[in-house]
Amino acid sequence: MKASSASLPAYDGADAGGELPPAPTVSVRAEWGDIVVAVAILCMAAWFFVTAGTLEDYSGEGIGAADFPTGIAALLGIGTLIILSGALRRLTGGSTRGVITVRRYVHVALGMLLLVAFPYLMDHFGYYAAMGVWLAAFLVLCNVRRPIPIILYVGGFLLFTKLVFEILLGTPLS
Repeated sequence: MKASSASLPAYDGADAGGELPPAPTVSVRAEWGDIVVAVAILCMAAWFFVTAGTLEDYSGEGIGAADFPTGIAALLGIGTLIILSGALRRLTGGSTRGVITVRRYVHVALGMLLLVAFPYLMDHFGYYAAMGVWLAAFLVLCNVRRPIPIILYVGGFLLFTKLVFEILLGTPLS
């Protein structure tokens, strides 16, 4: 893994070549990226499988509520085996698909943390409070720094969800 964290000059947006502004990067072989993603998918499949076992089944002999997440878990497991076998074959054979470069890797990790934290926030603070704080934090993470656009984006999205889901579709979010 190679990381660079050179001093970053301020980006003025005036590049004529369409290039991205300088940012810290991390580069890894694509096969290691495949393995990390496959393990993450396998963890999600295991979570689906275990959670499916806790669902009540009122279907008798028919397809029940637990069958769908169990089937998804099986398909994810098969997909994971395919990804892992390809990555391990390339690693042991010496070939490579190239390098994966992640720009602004700290921002990417914080974004992942925000995604994982959202269900917890929603359970403890309700949809609207959690979504307002979460979306504002995500916008700041994406370099939207001026307060007026953040307020407009968050307010517009919350209004949209209120109108569409609660009023039009009758789905309670709070």
